[in-house]
Amino acid sequence: MTVEPALRSFAATFVPAEVPRNAHLVFWNDEPQGAPPPNSDSYTRLAVGEHAVASLPTRRVSLRDALPILLTLPAEAEVHRSVAFFAACGRTAVAYLAKGSILPSVTAGGQDVWRLGVLDTDEQRHLSSLAAALPPEARAIPSGEVSEDARAVLLPAASEVVRGFVTSVLDALPRLCAPAESDALPYLGWDTVSVPRLGAWTASHAPTTVALSLRIDPVPTMGTVDLVDSDFDATLQVHGVDRPGIVCDAVDLWRHPSMAESAFMVDPRIAVLEALRRAALRWAPLEDLLRSEAPDRIRLDDDDVAALAGDAGARLRDEGIEIHWPRELMTQTSTRMVLGDSALSEGPTAFGGDHAFRFDWRVAIGDEVLTREDMEKLVASERAVVRLRNRYVVADSALVRKTLQRRTGTMPMVEALRASLTGRTGRGEGECRVDTYGTLARTARELTDKITFDVPVPAALRAQLRDYQLAGFRWLAALTSRGLGACLADDMGLGKTLTLIALHVHRQQEVETSGPSLVVCPASLLGNWRREIERFAPDTRVFVHHGPRRSAPSEYLTDSADAIVLTTYATMRLDAGALAATWWGLVVADEAQHLKNRNASVTRALRTVPG
Repeated sequence: MTVEPALRSFAATFVPAEVPRNAHLVFWNDEPQGAPPPNSDSYTRLAVGEHAVASLPTRRVSLRDALPILLTLPAEAEVHRSVAFFAACGRTAVAYLAKGSILPSVTAGGQDVWRLGVLDTDEQRHLSSLAAALPPEARAIPSGEVSEDARAVLLPAASEVVRGFVTSVLDALPRLCAPAESDALPYLGWDTVSVPRLGAWTASHAPTTVALSLRIDPVPTMGTVDLVDSDFDATLQVHGVDRPGIVCDAVDLWRHPSMAESAFMVDPRIAVLEALRRAALRWAPLEDLLRSEAPDRIRLDDDDVAALAGDAGARLRDEGIEIHWPRELMTQTSTRMVLGDSALSEGPTAFGGDHAFRFDWRVAIGDEVLTREDMEKLVASERAVVRLRNRYVVADSALVRKTLQRRTGTMPMVEALRASLTGRTGRGEGECRVDTYGTLARTARELTDKITFDVPVPAALRAQLRDYQLAGFRWLAALTSRGLGACLADDMGLGKTLTLIALHVHRQQEVETSGPSLVVCPASLLGNWRREIERFAPDTRVFVHHGPRRSAPSEYLTDSADAIVLTTYATMRLDAGALAATWWGLVVADEAQHLKNRNASVTRALRTVPG
């Protein structure tokens, strides 16, 4: 459509649309008794002057037709101030487009649109300065119902008009510049294309200017507050993302829009409603806030309180919405595994063999693990808030009930130690925290606190250990005394063989740890092991279980219970049954890279040898 140059002298008012590029300008004469714009095609109710609303003849011009005039307007041209203002906003949009401050988006109806992207502080200040300079004619169309008294008319916020116009230009420009053959493509053609499947993806990349939270407050009764008997309100709060020090109740943004715009540098209300709409998809009761004139607060029943302390609260936190509870109210409910074994001795051999540790399931409020009696009290309560151990507790009753119904059990030694060291277990429904006690807790503490084990070098060892060998020897002695294995990974040539010989001799000093040691190594190392043992532990007998005439260990260990038996990986694999018939005090795998494949036959064979 041809736009007459004469329109430049008339007032222009921005009319937004759900699909931004479909917005338009209405031109009208703001002079009393002035002639209407050429080719006027409609009447529009406008706020004119300071206190009046009038239905005036207007000329509607689509943004598609208006942009060529606005973006080519000469600086010296005599135009209405509102037209000059929209031309300045259009040039700002072009600069943002050139910088790449534009993001694909999807409307509530699923149509493809471009929106304003992330702006830095200077760019936000520039938008704020444009909003401050907005001529009154540029936002003369009232929001909502129109009264004959303009003082009762709500006009759109200046920042809303500026951002809306800039966004509309950004949605239009890429399409005006796109090649003709791309008309049917989303984000390139002018006609709307339905792309609802892209909604979640574009929302995840949308810039956020605000963050929401819910503040939970008890409702006073007769001037006093008893958390057990109180009702609770959830008040919607708004936080500035780019300005972290700003926080207010959401309703204040509607009560004082100009102050809100000044504090956030933009009008945050649209962003608040968009964030609230996403939050309502996570927790339906928030829909009540969307239906209200201004989002304020909702009254919570007991189910709501319990839900916010449980799954609903977790879903909202995933959406970035924090929940702020009264300081005296404990709400962090979680499942814990309590792992230990008080029925067995806590002596040094508690980890040996196939020992398993008992576990039970409990609920923790914060860091405090509840007894089963406490859990039963929570389930039996008719209110969401319970006074427990002189504290007020709101617990996820469904979680507590489910935890009470879970079965206790036992956990193998290796898995139990892993859970104790990491503090986590994957048993049950997802990963949860583990609390340990007894032998398990003490051993984990010793292993993680780097306690120095003062183990003397046995007198029968004919060698002086170097400092690092002494440290390795004491570390191995401490672990093996608790039934635990270890991997000694000193560099080649640093005397690992001597360290292991010292460990064998040390273990022969106590009845509980004495017994023959089996050393499995490559055939090329058999001779070296034998020479080292004969040199540093001459009182220790050495047997080589290798060759075609080898006997079963049970035949030659009868009178040599403290001996060291040397064998190769190949022989061990062939004789696993015979070797497994002996209970070994230690089983040593030298050059253990031979066992790197846990499913290889040699690895499986060695696992059958007890030690």
